[in-house]
Formats: sequence, C-alpha cells, structure tokens
Amino acid sequence: MESPDPFRYGLAALVLLTAIALTVFPASAHAPSDIQLSYNDAAKELTVVITHPVPDPQSHYIRNVKVKVNDVVSVDRDYTSQPSGDRVTYTCSLPLNKGDTIRVTATCSQGPSLTKVMDIAAPAATTASAAAPPQSPAPRPASTPAPAPVTTQKSALGLLPVIAAAAFVLAKKR
Repeated sequence: MESPDPFRYGLAALVLLTAIALTVFPASAHAPSDIQLSYNDAAKELTVVITHPVPDPQSHYIRNVKVKVNDVVSVDRDYTSQPSGDRVTYTCSLPLNKGDTIRVTATCSQGPSLTKVMDIAAPAATTASAAAPPQSPAPRPASTPAPAPVTTQKSALGLLPVIAAAAFVLAKKR
C-alpha cells in the first residue's frame, strides 16, 4: 500500500483552516447603514443621524462627516471614535435657503462610506387654495450625479465550506 502524500494533506489542511477562519471571522469593514437628515429652518440647524452598528466604537467608527451645500463643502469633521456602538448624531448650524441641496457623506474608519442627499423645499403653506395647482418638486440639475450604491464587504459564507470540502476530497482521492 502506498503511503499518503504529506504535501496533499498539508495543502488540504491549510485550505480547510483558511476556509474556517474566513467563515468565522468575516471582514468587518462596512459603510454606515443609514443616514437620516433633518433641517430646522427656524433654528437654522442641520441634524445628521448616522446608523453604524459596530462591536468596538473605539477602533471601528465614523471617521469623517462631510456636508456639502450645492456641491460646496460647508462642514468637514474628522473623528477618532464613535460615542456609541449604534449611531452618531451630529448637529451643525447651517443657514440654508429653499432650493439648496445638501449632500452628507459619512466615512467609516475602515474605508467604506455612505452619502445621503436632501433638497430643502419651501415651507408648507398653512392654508391651501382649491384653485392652485399642485406643486411638483424642483428637478435636480443634470450635473448632479446620483449617489453610488452602498456595498458592504463580507465573506461569502456559502462558498467557503464548499471550497474546503472540495480540497479535502481532492487530497483524499489520491
């Protein structure tokens, strides 16, 4: 009977351990999951609520918040931690006019970011006229690009065990 090839078993073990490690410890870098924007016209304040759940807000946090008004940077703040493991609330004094477009980008300390856009509309009228036609929102300028889709970086759990099993079968086949 032929002795087993140690290289094949070593390779199979390495592939299996790598697959297990990638399954158990998926990549944790992810963009914020949501940004909620609200503007208080009377106080001239913008409130930004960023949802970014993390296990350790000291090492994985919202690193930067950038606020653009009509594509001009108005606020650009860097942070070194996140006050809680779930969300960050940021309020800034920002005089805006109706028709302004706000673009807020929150960037994770591990790379990915999320951008949310809000158009400042005219305040709602207290009385409505039956003869007045309904107002439609102002169209966006053609030069304003749509925000990029949000992608997260996590390992594909379904594929890794299959790769490990295939490597084991190939090594055992010999």
